[in-house]
Amino acid sequence: MAAVEHREAIAHKAPSRQRASLLVLLTLAAAYALTVLVFYPGYSTVDARYVYADAMAWHFGDWQSPAMVLLWRLVDPIAPGASSMFLLTATLYWLAFGTLALVSARRSVGLGLATVLLAFTPPAFFFVGMIWRDVLFAVIWLAAAVLVFAAADRPAR
Repeated sequence: MAAVEHREAIAHKAPSRQRASLLVLLTLAAAYALTVLVFYPGYSTVDARYVYADAMAWHFGDWQSPAMVLLWRLVDPIAPGASSMFLLTATLYWLAFGTLALVSARRSVGLGLATVLLAFTPPAFFFVGMIWRDVLFAVIWLAAAVLVFAAADRPAR
């Protein structure tokens, strides 16, 4: 009897988890759209202009990051110029916070929504619009750390 009640309690929680995930995803979509609206095409620093020039010339030196030169060369056809690097940075930023929010929403819808709102804090959000090597690599590290956390948080099968 207890097993049947436990199964019914789990079945009852499934729709609420789906609604929580949907609410978090809708909030994330709105946040991403707001980011693009506010920062597009991104603020290109002097360093970023040099990196872009090196990327277009296929010039790999030791003054600028060869990884960013190659990455920019790969994403440039999406939206030529600073826009492509901005879109990559913004997408990785919101994918990382989105994954973290969905993992948090498993425990509490409020915690999941708070995670999305945390991404809007000025020290982090301000830099999303800046095309800068340090910002790109910080967002890549953020995404990597969140993926590891999400993988470690998965229940064992």
